[in-house]
Amino acid sequence: MAYTKENHIIIIGWGKKTESAVQEILESNLSAEIVIIDNLEKSPIDLGQNRVHFIQGDPTEEETFEKANISEAKSVIVFSDDKIQDPALRDAKTLSVSITAERLAPNVHTTVEVMIEKHIANFSHVKVDEFILSQETISRLAVRSALYKGVSRLYSQLISRQHGEDLYKIRKKEEWVTFHDAFVELLEQGATLIADRDHLDINRRLKEIIPSDAVLYVICNKETYEKIK
Repeated sequence: MAYTKENHIIIIGWGKKTESAVQEILESNLSAEIVIIDNLEKSPIDLGQNRVHFIQGDPTEEETFEKANISEAKSVIVFSDDKIQDPALRDAKTLSVSITAERLAPNVHTTVEVMIEKHIANFSHVKVDEFILSQETISRLAVRSALYKGVSRLYSQLISRQHGEDLYKIRKKEEWVTFHDAFVELLEQGATLIADRDHLDINRRLKEIIPSDAVLYVICNKETYEKIK
């Protein structure tokens, strides 16, 4: 059956990564709905979970995405196909899926898992919003953990809602003129302002005026975030 609601998250491919992603989304956002696309013969999930839905079909075909109502989706996550052993072939399939998704819904935010970093250049003509480098990320995290003991637990807190302090996105308040204004007020509430979009140098830009299109990120616990929001 086709999915007819909107503002949902579409995840391509079923596997351990998808299973973990679904759990994380459901725990992070109590109203989020998820549509999983895979060519499995039957749904891999318990359809009694009314916020998770399954569309059977080939994710390289337009009809499958149309059944998932991609044009009205909030975002799309394309995981690399674990059933393909060759990393180059896995990235080739991911590219094909991404092309289809972007052609049908160019304004929907897309996050794509890529196995080999140099293959990102192959996506240059596709409007992918963000790339996750699977193998490189794991390797670099292992190195950081070896160099700085305990750092892996820090990463785990930042990327998961299930452990400790978390990373949250907040909006700029009208009364905040400079980054210093925002930094001090947030600090008093128990949150630490760390970034504007992908700029992590807030502590060196405190005197600068916050741009109108700023996207601010803070580190705090869930209770603090709810008060700020």
